[in-house]
Amino acid sequence: MTPSLRFALVIALGMALLAPVLAWGQHKGPDLGDHDWIQAEPRYLMQGFDRHCCEMKHCHPLPAVDVQWTADGWLYKPTGQLFPEGLQGTYATRDPEGRFFGCGNDRLWCLFYRQPGV
Repeated sequence: MTPSLRFALVIALGMALLAPVLAWGQHKGPDLGDHDWIQAEPRYLMQGFDRHCCEMKHCHPLPAVDVQWTADGWLYKPTGQLFPEGLQGTYATRDPEGRFFGCGNDRLWCLFYRQPGV
């Protein structure tokens, strides 16, 4: 085998091994929805903290039945958390479909609401 052929095979093998790694880094996860708008806005801060709401892996659509408007703000029923409208951690959704979104794990740090009746 000539040196130039050996070099070409090494390059081809390296590219074949690197391609899945590069593709994995661009994957956002299954069914997370289009929520790049959350990460793109630096003013979205956690309730009670001066930190951004979340990383992409912590943002997810919420079932509409889990979020209820009350006189005191938005209630996230699964945890009983209240998100007063106009305060840090409570934001109007910019989701094109108008879905509710939450950021957090067991408890939410931020809630993105849609206007009542929408």
